[in-house]
Amino acid sequence: MTTRRLTATCAAGSFRALFKMKTFSAKASEVPHKWWVIDAADQILGKVAVKAANLLRGKEKIVFTPHVDTGDFVIVINAEKSATYREEKKNRRVI
Repeated sequence: MTTRRLTATCAAGSFRALFKMKTFSAKASEVPHKWWVIDAADQILGKVAVKAANLLRGKEKIVFTPHVDTGDFVIVINAEKSATYREEKKNRRVI
């Protein structure tokens, strides 16, 4: 039994010649910054902190680049009314 391998040859000579792949790097002057207001009342503190950190860093944007400031501005209101996981666990009732 002979095994045949499927091989493809490119007329241009390389795989990259078929697809124009370019790495995008955001420039700090071209990134628009937005203002976000997060209401932390009755929200779990850890989830609010993760959401705020992702917005500050800019990880939710398509143009995220680690070494460029692509983040937005964040205001957290009612932080004193946020709940921690331990408080949520204490208030649960098992039926």
